[in-house]
Amino acid sequence: FGIPALRDALATRLHDVNHIPVTHQNVLVTAGATNALSATVQTLVDPGDDVMILAPYWPFFRGMVRAAGGGVIEAPFYTELGDETTHIENMLERMKTSSTVAIYLNSPNNPSGRVLSREQLTAVAGFARAHDLWLISDEAYDGMTYDGREHVSPASFHDTLERSVSVFTFSKVYMFAGLRLGYAVGGADVIRAINKAMVHQLYSPSTLAQEMMIEPVRTHDAWAARFV
Repeated sequence: FGIPALRDALATRLHDVNHIPVTHQNVLVTAGATNALSATVQTLVDPGDDVMILAPYWPFFRGMVRAAGGGVIEAPFYTELGDETTHIENMLERMKTSSTVAIYLNSPNNPSGRVLSREQLTAVAGFARAHDLWLISDEAYDGMTYDGREHVSPASFHDTLERSVSVFTFSKVYMFAGLRLGYAVGGADVIRAINKAMVHQLYSPSTLAQEMMIEPVRTHDAWAARFV
């Protein structure tokens, strides 16, 4: 699951900064966000299931769904979305199938740069909750917003953590892409399930890389703003 000191430091930061109510039991350290997303898909998606991907999106995720035997539903979300939230539910309802098990979103978004507002994310999370769907939140660009825009983690919303998996990386604001280190955050049960999938992919990320990231996580507030 990751070395205890790093998981504890991440849980503290997620609680204090992202406002996600977690302990170390909700954190799984992975070999980058790519590994976190891949193991998550292998855990949540069975052959024949559909995953709604809010587009445009990072293209590797489509391949992860297909590798798990799932179907991909591309929802032109970021390109059709205005500043309002009233039509989000209709947009998602139009794209959902009877086989849909999850929604994948990425905010701040790669490649559009779009940062979803708290209200927009609340609408997406509410739709997922109402239809008993998993919400896979790719937050690789956590901490890299501009012009006073707020990065919001959907898992911070009421009753969302247990039906969501949030994915983070050390490759962006931490500037350690070469260490291949990231982490997944979710309910304790799904984190244990994702770990079962991950150990059959690579067993665990490097212990040395994890030791290197404890201090950067603890001192993040002292240097991250200068980098951004």
